[in-house]
Formats: sequence, structure tokens, C-alpha cells
Amino acid sequence: MPKSLVQIDPSNGQVTVLQRNISPETFVPSDYPNPSNVFIVRSNIQSFEGTIYTGFTTPNQPVADGIGSFSTIPPSTTTSSISANIFGLAEQQMDGTAYGTFSPTELVFQSNIRPEIINYLSLSGVTASDYNPTVGSIGVTGYVGGRAAQFKGSYLDTDTAAAGISLPGFTTASYFLISGWVYMESTPSAYDPIIITRSPDGVDGIGTTSDSFRLEYDRSSARFQFNFSTTANTTTTGFDYTINVSPSGVTLNQWNHFAVAYSKPSAGNTAYVSSYWNGNQIGYDAGKTGSLRGSRSSLYIGCSGTGKKSFKGWLDDLIISAGTTGDVLRGFLHGTTAPVPTLQQDAGFYTVYYMSMDGPIGTSYFPCDTTNKVVSNLAFGNQSKMYVYGTIGVTSSRMWTSFINGVCGGYTAGNSTGYIFGYNSGACFIPTAVTDLVSGLTAAKQYRKDLMDYTMRYYLGFTAMRGSSGASGDFVNLYSGTTFPTSFTYLPTESNLNYLANIYNAIVVCGSTLSVGIEDANGVYYSFATAGAVNVYKDVLTYYNNINTDRLSVNNTIDSKNSFLALKQVQGYTKQAIISRLAQGGNPSVMIPAVAAITGFSRNPEDGYNLSAESTPLATAVY
Repeated sequence: MPKSLVQIDPSNGQVTVLQRNISPETFVPSDYPNPSNVFIVRSNIQSFEGTIYTGFTTPNQPVADGIGSFSTIPPSTTTSSISANIFGLAEQQMDGTAYGTFSPTELVFQSNIRPEIINYLSLSGVTASDYNPTVGSIGVTGYVGGRAAQFKGSYLDTDTAAAGISLPGFTTASYFLISGWVYMESTPSAYDPIIITRSPDGVDGIGTTSDSFRLEYDRSSARFQFNFSTTANTTTTGFDYTINVSPSGVTLNQWNHFAVAYSKPSAGNTAYVSSYWNGNQIGYDAGKTGSLRGSRSSLYIGCSGTGKKSFKGWLDDLIISAGTTGDVLRGFLHGTTAPVPTLQQDAGFYTVYYMSMDGPIGTSYFPCDTTNKVVSNLAFGNQSKMYVYGTIGVTSSRMWTSFINGVCGGYTAGNSTGYIFGYNSGACFIPTAVTDLVSGLTAAKQYRKDLMDYTMRYYLGFTAMRGSSGASGDFVNLYSGTTFPTSFTYLPTESNLNYLANIYNAIVVCGSTLSVGIEDANGVYYSFATAGAVNVYKDVLTYYNNINTDRLSVNNTIDSKNSFLALKQVQGYTKQAIISRLAQGGNPSVMIPAVAAITGFSRNPEDGYNLSAESTPLATAVY
């Protein structure tokens, strides 16, 4: 079907047709003043020409065409919504409420775990919500403290029930790690505040056989301690053992990193327990048997299960890992020292809970990143709508079988919705409804192939080949036999390739010996001898074919998928690392995988400790 080239003025939503009946094969976005607002669409877009639209309602029957879906769309309320539905730049629309502001094309995730706020403090018969833990900022040092969880303690600092965070129970494996940052504001005189515990309640005097562990501040020794029980003691109540986690005399109002590592190797029953404070081993015990007691009780942060022994201070970057391999310990391998993290952590294969605390400032919306999550990219959004791309970053061990709604993780009417968080912005979106914008598996495949094809054209017309004498760069043939010109750039579009092919044929087939003028990407003409011109053609042809091979490979992979889940896991154009380049340029209309738009980094499972939250960069593109 013939295509049209249109441009949107983002300031007022006006759609202008630049050219009709164009060929995507020869379209060069950089020919236009603002290529990031230029889109290819089906030819009947002319009905929108000159019309100002401030939005639209969701199309009932979108038709895959051009680079996405299109149908008759009436006006509605939001300017930014135009490009998503007319031009198919997103695959899901979510209605709901946003807290904070997401970054353009930001990496977002949705977990099947949602932290719950518990609050047992009632004043004059009303729950004292002012005591709820909230996201705030204090004592910023590197990544720590910029967004952290503030716990308000108890009323008048007495041992009365107050507020904290509750997470579901989990099964303890042979290797276990708990680590994070703590900022203590005061030392209560009447009780020992709990940092984190897994038990029905966690306080002294009412122990049960389900008590597993408790990290608390012990007033008598003026230090943090880890109390725990093992599977070797299934009939005893309460906590059987204690290990110190910090030195005596903890300094208030400063960040300190803590960790407790527990190992029960597969051979033998001897277990090893180590505790660390700012990278230094404080406690070590090799005389225990069994794993940590396998309680299915909930996990409580900042207080006990009934709100008692509430903590007054701050926590940040809290992570709990469990599994059957030493990789779970992230470098805390029972040595005398361990690495203090200097970068934000990430959730991966062995993560039970990872709470970066990076939610919207002033709210009680805390992200809980886990092994089971869906990662995607934000197309754009406002305070009431969010649009996400069709690809998801996931592996089989990081995906739950039964989908929740949103983030292209599958949509089933009536399923519960989970909160969506931005990895960089700390914004949170609470969806109330999810709409798939592409209907049917066949249409979804065509949608991706259209985006893939457009991505290739955009890449060829937007990112120039580069090379210089002394280094081959993208011009291996040219600089293997000559040093002219000193440096050279070229846009490898099909029209430019066809131009070079004519030159090549004139020289090789017809025997021309005349010098040839070739214009570089900056509009500068160079006079090439026949050998140089032939080599330029060979280099551009190789570059073009490599990209086209990648395009065909992705499209063939798309065609081979027989389910929405498998299709959504197909990644886009990663080999040339164009994702971050195009996203930075402001154009979201390309098929991008689930990677951070600004840095071009993906978020991989942990394969060691002290990793960046955005690890394993994509290969650098030639700009």
C-alpha cells in the first residue's frame, strides 16, 4: 500500500502531510528539519491534514499498516496520545494514575510483588497515616539516600504498635543473603527497634516455631544484631542464635552498609554465618547445622508483624537473595572483608526481594523488584495514561507463568493489576485498566516487522558510517589501500547505495577510468580515483547488507513465534546499538528492546556483587 510522510507539531498536535506516495526504501529522515517528529503512515492520512487534534479515544479495530496501527480516531483530551494510536508507537495503553514524572522512553518494570503498608497506630480512633513509611531523601552519598525509605518510629518513642512494610513469605534455600543501607536517627530508650524480620510477629516473649530471623538494634550492646533459628531446631520457639552485625556504638545520622550471609553447602550439614558492616566482617559462626528456618511467615520491614518495635530512621537499597549456589551471596563469601556497593543493585535469578526504595518522593509507593518481573520501555505517558512498547525484557527464569496486566506482560480481562515503576525516574503508575492496541497475533507480528523495517531505514538515514586513515572504522576496503580522504563519513541509504552501484558498474563493467565525485554525509564532495570509488561501494554494500541481514533475521524470528508471550520476548535491533542513539534523538518510533534509553544498557540478572543497575552495555554504534 502507498505510504505518506507526515509530521506532527508536538506543541499543538497539528498533523501536516509532507509527501504522498513515498517509498520507504528511499526515505531518508535526516532530509527533514526535525526527523524525530516525522512518521510514515498509510496513504489515507490526508484526512487529518491541517487538523489539530488534542488526542483521541482508543480505536476499536486498529489495522496494522505503515509502522503501526491506524483507524478512524475521534478527538479526545491529550496531545501526546496522537502518535501512539495513529502511528502504532505503543502496543498497550494503560489507564490509571501516575505519581511522579517518567522520563521519555524510560525503562519500566512491573513485579508480581507489591509491598503493603501496615499501620497499627490509631490516634483518637483514626489510623495515624502520618506514621506510614514514605519515600524521601537524606544524607545523599552517591546513589544512597537520594530516594530512601523513611520510617517514623512509634508514638512518643514508646513501644506502641506503629507502621512498617509487609512482604509475602518465601522459602529459604541453602544460601541466603540480606543486605542494605541503614541510617539511624535515634536510639529508643524503651525497646529494641526491628529493621527486618521474618516471623509471625518477631517480638520477644511470644516466639513460635515459625520464627526464622530478625535484624534489630540491641540497646544493651548499642549495636545491630541478627537473631535466627535453623531447620535443625524445628520444635523450639523464638530465635535460638544471635550474631553481631555492627560494632558497638553505632554513629547516628549517617549511612552504613550491612549484610548477613548464610551458607549451608550441599555436602555436609555445617552452616556458615557471616555479618558485615561497611565491608568489614563483624561476626562469623561455622558451628550451626541446617539452613535458616524455612518459615512461610510474611517479611516485615521497620517493625514486627503487629507493628511493635518500630524503627525510626532510613533504609535504602535493601536486597534479599536465596538459592542453591554461592552466587546468591553477591561477593559476601565469609571472608574478612567484602565489597561495599558503590552502584545501585539489581534483581536477578536469585533475588527474593529487591527494594531500591526509588518510588515517588513523598509517597508510600515502594518498588519491589524480583526474579519475577516484566521489563519494557515507556513510549510516553501523562498523569492518567501510559503507553508501552511491545517488547519485554525477560528470560524464562525471570517470568511468572500467570500474567498480571500491563507492561506488555499479557492482558486478560479481570486479572489483577500491579504497580509500574521507572528505573531512573522513581515514578510510579497505578493502572486500573489495560487495552491492547494491536489485535491478534498476525497483526502483532506485522506491527513488529513494520517497526523493524522502519528502524532499518531510520538507522541507515540517521547514523553515518565513519572511518579515517590509520584506522579502518566502517571503511575496511577504502583504508586498506589508500589514506584519501583523511576521514570520511557516509549515509548508507538505498538511494546512496544505488548511486554508488552505478559508479561501480561504470568502472568495473564498462571500464571507466574517470575520477568520481562522491558527497559525504556532511555535503562535502570528494574526487575519488576509480580504485577508491570501488572500495567505497564495497564498504557501503557490506555495511548495508549486514544491517539488512539483521533485519531479516529479526523478522524471520518474529514469523516463527506461535504465541504472544514468545512474540513479546523477541528483541529488536541490538547489534548496532541504535537503541540509545535513536531514543536520545527523540524518536520513539523504532523497534527497541527493553534497554535503558539514555545509556543503552540492559538490566541483567546478578552475576556478582557491586554491579551497576544497568549492566552489560550494548556495542557502541558508529555515529
